[in-house]
Amino acid sequence: MVGWVAAFVVMPVLIALPFSVDASGLLQFPPHGVTFHWYRELLGDPSWRRSIINSLKVGALATPLATCLGAALALGFRMAGQRNFGRSALYGMAMFPLVMPVLVVALALAYGYSVVNGAGLHVLGTVPGVALGQAFLGVPVVLAIVGAALAHLDRTTESAAATLGAGPMKVFFRVTYPQIRPAVLVAALFAFLTSFNDVIIPIFLGGYASQTLAQKIWQSISYQVDPVAAAASGLFIVVAIVAVSAGGWLGGTVTQR
Repeated sequence: MVGWVAAFVVMPVLIALPFSVDASGLLQFPPHGVTFHWYRELLGDPSWRRSIINSLKVGALATPLATCLGAALALGFRMAGQRNFGRSALYGMAMFPLVMPVLVVALALAYGYSVVNGAGLHVLGTVPGVALGQAFLGVPVVLAIVGAALAHLDRTTESAAATLGAGPMKVFFRVTYPQIRPAVLVAALFAFLTSFNDVIIPIFLGGYASQTLAQKIWQSISYQVDPVAAAASGLFIVVAIVAVSAGGWLGGTVTQR
């Protein structure tokens, strides 16, 4: 039963891989001949290469920012103690980017960026500007994962370290963080995937110079069938498989702890 459910979920995604190696250049199944020409085109075209590099730059900026902010929020909610209305309301607000339509989030950020641009700080249409928007989406992902790890953390060792004279920072880095490190790494992986996969934030906040891979794929298939876009989709699938596999392994480490 589990195998059938897994196949139902995975097959629509994996079906894109044959399209990326179809020699005919058409979206048809089964493929008529196999070629890696479209992958060579993907890596050889300067505009596609630039979009890949931009996606990696955005991910490199957004991931640590989202991870630090999300983990700090998770620690703050844990220190707040027992649930009450105020704490629940703040937690719900922190999860807004995850439950709200990304289109609404992107539009709100675009308005905010316009105000900032008017003040002389130009972030709209830049890689850091897109990364900041992607980090905004990644924070609740990190908050949920790290918060779950902290909820199952035994406070006894922390109390013992504090009793022996360790300060809050020392307790965190010597006792708390080593126990939640796998969860933080999993959260960082999923924050990176959130950034790498999203197309709406770059459309609203980015520009030609900051065009990401997801944005480039959307642009290339808007008016015609582009086999290079299928190859780019294959790259997405490979990145997702590697990241999810790494996350599953790290998640197993969390469980063992």
